[in-house]
Amino acid sequence: MRQYITTPPHTIRVAQIVPLSHVDGPGARTVVYLQGCPIDCPGCQSPQLHDPDAGTAWELDLLAFELLKTGRPITISGGEPLLQSAMVAYLVRKLKNQRRHVILYTGFVLEDVLDLGEEIFPGLWQILNLVDVLADGPYIRELDTDWTQWRGSPNQRPIDLHAMWDAEDWSEIKTLDWDTPTFTIPADGASVVGPLGAMDQVFPESTPNRMCGQVLDRGGQ
Repeated sequence: MRQYITTPPHTIRVAQIVPLSHVDGPGARTVVYLQGCPIDCPGCQSPQLHDPDAGTAWELDLLAFELLKTGRPITISGGEPLLQSAMVAYLVRKLKNQRRHVILYTGFVLEDVLDLGEEIFPGLWQILNLVDVLADGPYIRELDTDWTQWRGSPNQRPIDLHAMWDAEDWSEIKTLDWDTPTFTIPADGASVVGPLGAMDQVFPESTPNRMCGQVLDRGGQ
């Protein structure tokens, strides 16, 4: 039976909230980094997020309020969000009730997640039904290049979940174009954000931005 999470499963462990990000998905977004990850990808840029007992426990309704008040689309990253899948399912429903675009990053591959199902990931079908884009797959250090944007490595697929539901065919993964280099000039006009390889060619004097998924070690959210 598919599980739909309608009541808060208490709290969710959070590593950090970034109110404004230009690197964790297209456009200006608010990002919440959840604490805990069992995957331990070699070369992970945020190993401090691995411990599931670290971070801060947030009451779910309060976290939803904190994310929504920025007025921006939301990215849920980690860590590994599916490690707290029941809590994520409830959080996503609160965000989508306010019509926010939601991207969720996971180090698991979608096909494996579907095979494991809700016995391992409670609330999985609620997440897949509500999230707009699922960026899946582990970080692979050997594949990482300076031309990769909005992902740690290019094996990670930006899956268009709306297209999957519309097609009613989960055997064919439908992805978005995250490969075409995109440049963003933040409102302050003081910087330019884009793939490092393209930045070096087009804006040789540019300063590298925080990488996708990189949590700054600054002691809290």
